Amino acid sequence: SVPETVSAPSTPSGTTSATTGVSYAYSTGGASDNLGHSVQYYFNWGDGNNSGWLAVGTTSASHSWASAGSYTVQAMARSSTNTSVQSGWSNGLTVTVSVPETVSAPSTPSGTTSATTGVSYAYSTGGASDNLGHSVQYYFNWGDGNNSGWLAVGTTSASHSWASAGSYTVQAMARSSTNTSVQSGWSNGLTVTVSVPASCAIMLASSPSGRTVQLDGTSYTAPQTVSVTCGSGHTISTSSPQAVGGGVQYAWSNWNDGFAISHAITAPSSGTSTYTATFTTQYLLTMNAGTGGTVSPATGYHNAGQSVTISATPTAGYTFAGWSGSGTGNYTGTKIG
Repeated sequence: SVPETVSAPSTPSGTTSATTGVSYAYSTGGASDNLGHSVQYYFNWGDGNNSGWLAVGTTSASHSWASAGSYTVQAMARSSTNTSVQSGWSNGLTVTVSVPETVSAPSTPSGTTSATTGVSYAYSTGGASDNLGHSVQYYFNWGDGNNSGWLAVGTTSASHSWASAGSYTVQAMARSSTNTSVQSGWSNGLTVTVSVPASCAIMLASSPSGRTVQLDGTSYTAPQTVSVTCGSGHTISTSSPQAVGGGVQYAWSNWNDGFAISHAITAPSSGTSTYTATFTTQYLLTMNAGTGGTVSPATGYHNAGQSVTISATPTAGYTFAGWSGSGTGNYTGTKIG
């Protein structure tokens, strides 16, 4: 009788690019026994390890490589009846094994550790690297449920403002810009204490009371107290004259700090600062001349308590007859001036 022989199996099939520590499956087949006996398969992984002889009917096995390198995977077959009858090796499949891509954690974020609600602050990080040399992107977690999103390659800082007072931990993460699923762990955290800004006030007053004054362009009827941030800058102003009807108006005289009708101020570092606009009351003097003459001065406003000299000048052919006045401070008489 002819001696029993087993033909070599097919070249193993499976990935040719692998990563250390990851298990990959490889398959073979096609071997036959010239006496019709069933066959078994065996894989050599090229790193000193093998699959052992697989059960009849099993044509695939899995393996993971511990070290990066180039490995040749081959298969062999044998008779399951006469196990000493083995085939030669199949052609080899070259598998290139590399270490998995990793990104190191970035540095602890840098920036202020004492913040105020509603104010934006900038924070920076860096130092992360990709073991395959790919560029990295950064991401900030602000500790209040918000984040910066992934920043563009080369951008290492982002800004944030907190809405509520409290203690927050700012952390950073990095990822590969090529394989974005490859992310670092979190950086160490930077603790940021956020407080509500100190509240001060500016009181706007007027003499007499009830005049219109402005703070930063907003009009108020004095007196009015406005809450502001301590030490913040503002502008106070008023308008002049301010008419109230009935022949009465108020003309601005001064601010109690001695500056112009519109000027910059600084809110106090604590408590309340008061600014008073003083006005002079003015009354309307109405001047009318009858036929045949003129009067002086013209109709206009004059300060309360002010003495005003009036005069009348008759035109040719007329003589001055007298004054006829009405209202507070009027004059009725025959003095010409």
